[in-house]
Amino acid sequence: MHRTPQAQATAISEINVTPLIDVMLCLLIIFMIAMPTLSQSVPLDLPQRTPEPQLVNPEPPMQIRILADGRLFLDQQPISADVLAAELAYQAKRDPERVVAINAHQDTQYDKVVAVLTDVRDQGMNRIAMKNETGWNP
Repeated sequence: MHRTPQAQATAISEINVTPLIDVMLCLLIIFMIAMPTLSQSVPLDLPQRTPEPQLVNPEPPMQIRILADGRLFLDQQPISADVLAAELAYQAKRDPERVVAINAHQDTQYDKVVAVLTDVRDQGMNRIAMKNETGWNP
């Protein structure tokens, strides 16, 4: 059985557009539903202009030094623990945001440092910086 060229089946070369139309109609419906929600505005209460930043010259930190033998210095002046507590209370009322820098010698007893920290916190000073010094002499 030999087929002739006229008897061969011809291929249909048409594109089936039905799935394409279904997809396009689905996208059209999605966009028709989504467009009203995208075009709604949200009311915002924005500031009209930013305020000018205030330049503040903070006071330098209070320097409390604790020597190995337990002696205290406030800004390089010798001071007793009672006077230090009174000075901290005064400074806390003036500027509670002032930094207190505590510099302790490495050989200082732990309870001396804790006592100074407790005084600083009890007087209302919350900004504390700590430093450990090895060879500081007054």
